[in-house]
Formats: sequence, C-alpha cells, structure tokens
Amino acid sequence: MNHPIHDRIICICISFLMLGILEIGARMFYKDKNTLDYILSIIKQSPDLIWTQQPNLNIKFENTSVKTNNLGFRENVFPLKKNANTTRILCLGGSSTFGWGVEADQTYSSILNSQLKNDPSLKENVEVFNAGIIGYSSFQGLKLLESRILELSPDIITISYLVNDIDKLRFYRNNGLTDKELPLKNNTLIALENALENSAFYIMFKKMLSQAQGKTPYFYGTSQNLYPKKRRVTPEEYRENISSIINIAKEKGIKIVLIKMPILNPPKSKNPEFDPSSSAEDYFNKAKNAKLKNDLALADKYFKEAKRLELVECVKIIQAYYGVLEDISEKYNVILVDAVKAFEKHEKEGTEQLFVNPDYDLVHPSYLGHKIIANELANEIKTHKLISFSQ
Repeated sequence: MNHPIHDRIICICISFLMLGILEIGARMFYKDKNTLDYILSIIKQSPDLIWTQQPNLNIKFENTSVKTNNLGFRENVFPLKKNANTTRILCLGGSSTFGWGVEADQTYSSILNSQLKNDPSLKENVEVFNAGIIGYSSFQGLKLLESRILELSPDIITISYLVNDIDKLRFYRNNGLTDKELPLKNNTLIALENALENSAFYIMFKKMLSQAQGKTPYFYGTSQNLYPKKRRVTPEEYRENISSIINIAKEKGIKIVLIKMPILNPPKSKNPEFDPSSSAEDYFNKAKNAKLKNDLALADKYFKEAKRLELVECVKIIQAYYGVLEDISEKYNVILVDAVKAFEKHEKEGTEQLFVNPDYDLVHPSYLGHKIIANELANEIKTHKLISFSQ
C-alpha cells in the first residue's frame, strides 16, 4: 500500500537533515573568509536603501568591538523622541563615521558628544549619535534621511558622504549602474537572500560557483568579470543628493554641517616591473589573464596594482567632489568643516598617523584622526552658535 504523504514527509526530513549536515560542515571547516565576508555579516540588503546595518549586533570587526542598537546604528538604544530641552545631533556618513577600525568611544561622534557635554559654558542638554553606515553614498544618505532619520527629530545633522560616491563597486548588485540608476528589487527576493547570507554553506557554494564561472573575487572582494566603468555617484548626482539633503533638512528646521573628509595618497608601486603609464583597468585585465593561466601569484600582484591605481584615480577625482561641496556650502550658506586642511596641518606638525593603517587603508581615520574631526566640529558649532553657550 502506497503512502505518498508519508514518503514526502520522509524525503523532506532527509533533505533538511542533509542541509543541516552540510551547514555544520561548512561552519566547521570552511575558513576562506575575506574582508567582504566580514562586512556582509554587519549589513543586509534593503529594498529602499540598497543595504542597512544589522540591528542588535555584538561582534568583532577589524580588531574592534562592534555593537549596534535596534536601529542598526553603532550606538546604545536611544529613544525615537528626544527629551524636552535637548538638542539632538546625528552624524551621517559612511564607514569613516561608523568608525571602521576604532572602538565606538573613539569615533568623532562619541568624542564630540563628550566634548560638548563637558564644556562648562554649555547652556543646554546635548546628545550626539552615530548614524554612520558602512559603504554609504550620498544617494543612500538622502534615502536614509527621508525614511529613517527625520523620525528621530534631529536638530543638527552632520554630513560626511563622499568616499563611497567615487567608488565603482557596491557590496551588493554590482551591475555597472550608478546608485541612482539601480531599479528597485523585489522585497521577497531580498528577504530570501538575506536569510541565505546567514548560511555558511550558501556562502561557500556561491564562492565556488563564481570561481567555476571564471569570476575574479579579488578586486575589492567582489566577484567581477569586467572592470567596472561608472562611479557609484557622478559629480552631478552628488551635487543633487547633498542639495536635496540640505533642502529637506531646512524645511524641517534642521541645521546642517558638511564635512570634507580626507583621503590619503596611495603609496607608490614598489615593483619596478610595473608600467607607470598603465591604468587600473590594464592591470585588472592582466590579472585575469594570469589567473586563466593558473599563475595565481602573478594574478595577485596584478590585482593589487590594479587596486592601487584605482585609488590613485580616486584621489584625483575626489577634487571635483570637494569642489561641489564648497560650492554647495557657499550657495546654501551651510557650514563646511574642512577636515582635509586640518589633517594636512597636523601632518606637518605631528608624527602620529591619522589613518587606521596608512600602508593600505587610505580612508578610515585613526583615533587621533577622529579627535581632530571632533575638534573641528566642536569649534564650528560653537563659533556659529548652533547650540547655546554662555559668553
């Protein structure tokens, strides 16, 4: 006598058992993790923001402790509605604001919070919160403001989006489009992919599939067959995004402070064999060819040179975006904190490093770098009387 329902239940149970065994095996023995894998443990895909940070995290990342609150921010839980007679400052930005490579109390938002509260001339209650999200562009910052930040009732917002705007790759959906050009993604598909991203077996299988397809997992840790052409945000889109943030904030009576964030010049190539006239794309293609010939050591050298040359290009391009910030500051009469100039001044006078690891990390400020940014912010806030101080 046949029992089709009973047989199906047995098959389903066996399938789940096999998947469970594969998942346990992957978690125990698969150790091939790169920086992107650790980043993806902090973020998840979002229908409207491309990605957000995971809420309620308590993990180690870049040798630091990373805890997020119920909103996914690197902060303790804070009420949606601020207390009466309190000025709330939210610091928006990417991983430099988030505090990549430094502890939470070493970020410029945390340092600014302590400086303002400990100022004896302060005449009101102030709270400063870190709303930085790893990898965020000005496009995502605008969407974040509209969908999440306004409901937190900030009085002052600091804006430091820039470095990710000039990047060519995102953590998700690298399809050659700018952030603005990305079509909306199905909510159900996003929920499914977010669930799968928690599976070690799925991550391992996805990497093996990419390698079988001949994709390159090195360039910024993202599987690519072709060298990306477009920046995530064009200078024109950057102007539009920052201007929109200011206009929305002004309509709500929110004061804006812009921050011009520094980027370190990449070191010169140490390999005399490399052609100084070649581009990042040239070395990316050379690396792909070396990989096809199974010369992995040479491919690795070429990929590293491609990444270095891309950073060289970013340093050149960023000047145009700095110019946009300066134009916007003047047009809208908005404060612009020039952290670039502050870093340059310190580099002439001091010896301590201002970036987490200047040998390869050209973007993320060290604890000292964060202190300099916080000092500049505090001075501008006080000089322009954004909050009340006694004479």
